[in-house]
Amino acid sequence: MNRDRRAALRACPDMLGNCSKKTSSPFVLQSRHTIVYNTSTEMAALAPSYKGLKPASTASSRAMRGNRSVNTRHEALLGLSLQRLGLHAAHNVTDLPGRPDLVFRKAQVAIFCDGDFWHGRNWTALRKRLAHRVNAEYWIAKITYNIRRDAHQRQALRRFGWKVLRFWESDITQNPQEVADRIHSVVRERLGGLLRQGDRGKVGARS
Repeated sequence: MNRDRRAALRACPDMLGNCSKKTSSPFVLQSRHTIVYNTSTEMAALAPSYKGLKPASTASSRAMRGNRSVNTRHEALLGLSLQRLGLHAAHNVTDLPGRPDLVFRKAQVAIFCDGDFWHGRNWTALRKRLAHRVNAEYWIAKITYNIRRDAHQRQALRRFGWKVLRFWESDITQNPQEVADRIHSVVRERLGGLLRQGDRGKVGARS
């Protein structure tokens, strides 16, 4: 976890601290490559609700509705850079915690391409700005929840042997090839050096 994310977690109240008291984990292992949510988890119940609130403006509402959670521009840029290295990942995998944006099942590597706003980059400064916005209480609670949920899902994946990589949207957009090189290095290492120069396209593809 990088310094920015550690700082964000320290700045957040422990919203999910008691989430798994009734069960050892909110996730259950279904197979070596598949983890599913335990229906007894209370995580979803902790999510802040926008119900009853009004947007700052029509333009603001339209912009928020236009935000995509899957197949985003930075995700597409990263996917193209990975393809140049011969890596073909599964996208938006629903049978893993957090629905990772990119997955290499054989290597058990899960990748998240996090939007700077929604996942709380530079959270201390962002939180101060949000405090002066319309519906400030909701937005602060929402992003706080997202940060804690990300940490909870990362812990679940690691518990079941997965390597979790998280990258910020702006970092991917600025240099997608650098991020792809990092992923390639991790996948190759996880596969025990099987990803040779001549057969990059064969290993690490969907399975």
